[in-house]
Amino acid sequence: MSEVTPSTPHAPTVLAVRGVEKRYGPTRALRGVDLSLRAGEIHALLGSNGSGKSTLIRILTGVEPADAGTISFGGDEVGPGGLSAEGAKERGVHVVHQHRTTFQTMTVAENLFAGEDLPRYPTGTINWRAANKSAAEVLERFGIDARPRQLMGGLRPAVQRLVEIARALKSHEDARDGVLILDEPTEALAGGEVAALQESLRTYAGAGHAILYVSHRLKELTNFADRATILRDGSVVAEVGSAQIEPGKLADLISGREVSQASRRARNRGASPVRLHGERISGGVVDAVDLEIRTGEIVGLAGLEGSGRTTLLRLLFGLIPLAGGSISLDGEVLDGAPRAPHEGVALVSEDRITEGAFGGMSVRENLSAARVGRFWGGFSLRTRQEKRWAAETIAGYGIKCGGPEARFATLSGGNQQKAIIARWLELNPRLILLDEPTYGVDAGARAEIHRLIHKAAEADASAVIVSSDSDELVALCDRVLVLDEGHIEGELSGDALDATAIERRVHSGREVVR
Repeated sequence: MSEVTPSTPHAPTVLAVRGVEKRYGPTRALRGVDLSLRAGEIHALLGSNGSGKSTLIRILTGVEPADAGTISFGGDEVGPGGLSAEGAKERGVHVVHQHRTTFQTMTVAENLFAGEDLPRYPTGTINWRAANKSAAEVLERFGIDARPRQLMGGLRPAVQRLVEIARALKSHEDARDGVLILDEPTEALAGGEVAALQESLRTYAGAGHAILYVSHRLKELTNFADRATILRDGSVVAEVGSAQIEPGKLADLISGREVSQASRRARNRGASPVRLHGERISGGVVDAVDLEIRTGEIVGLAGLEGSGRTTLLRLLFGLIPLAGGSISLDGEVLDGAPRAPHEGVALVSEDRITEGAFGGMSVRENLSAARVGRFWGGFSLRTRQEKRWAAETIAGYGIKCGGPEARFATLSGGNQQKAIIARWLELNPRLILLDEPTYGVDAGARAEIHRLIHKAAEADASAVIVSSDSDELVALCDRVLVLDEGHIEGELSGDALDATAIERRVHSGREVVR
């Protein structure tokens, strides 16, 4: 990454938020928020789930009106309710949202120019040759490994994310005094891809453009962000300069207390019984993988998107049928069907919204979804008993919600994830499979989830964890296996297990010496 040139206090202010308020019924989502963004600055907007970040972004992009306060773009001041989505776009505000907004069945070129007029022949038909040529220039300019005619659905999620960011940057490049808002832009990216993206963003900011950068991945901000504004419960609790942008300090400011980060404990599991044994496991991109995991052991899976990490996890659970090889749990050979709860295997999917949660149902119903039979008495559900158990579970796992009957969709991302993990841990699984367990959660929830995983391991549950965050793998795991193109290409443990070593292995691919 190039050397950071911090923005100067003398740079012109392109965005000034003053005293912005927002209520939803009795809830005050924003409480007199002030924020300024200078030309050429990368400004981090930080806070836990529910702190008000998303509300502020919706106001800045004109999706929702503020109840009070002003927003100024240069010298152009807008009062409450005066900024529409079209007005925000005209003032150069562009946003890349956390959840992808790409069109899977369309080409890369069509995605890059979505919503724009494509070049046409005099007859009115689209000049695809010119459109694809323009798309190729954009892809080359942003260093994206894709071709204009490729379908988006055929690209790795990380590459799709880069195309989406390029779409926003491309349309924003000539905007004067504009603002680019990036909401969790690196969630699907591994270390090398994060560095490449940040290099592009630093170059972009160096040309005088302003970036508001929202991220839960605090380590990424060191030597990258120029300033950071921290929200807590809808209020600005701090604004810090680049010298104070350090993960531990930021985590404390976000949470309002000192966050005790889970740290890897040196544990010798070599003498423990073998819990999971896999021989030449094959299916999807995974090819002839041998795997052995001991009782109480936490094993991480690292690798780039498409390396086979998630596929291997789903093969172990039975969501993807085995094309070859065998899997046994505590000596019992498992068939290829999805594992039932009584078999002692649990899977926490990366996509909790579509694969892990029932958003329209209550917290109680979500918690008991895997064990509803326990509360079934003849011809009716023993709801009172279920509610009592749910309340105890909510308290035991520190899930913040309005009680067992609160709608699950109203919980913050971190509390949703804790509830999903609690659902499975309450079954006392022998093997728990977790895919990106802290995706999109704040520092406090992340530490709590790490604690729950360690506690389960101390009770002799084994765990296999997929994570794009090397620091998380170091904090959680006894060993880390590095996958590339469906093969295990390396293993790190003991003193050799650190984030830098993981990143080197991940990005060296087949050159790893085994």
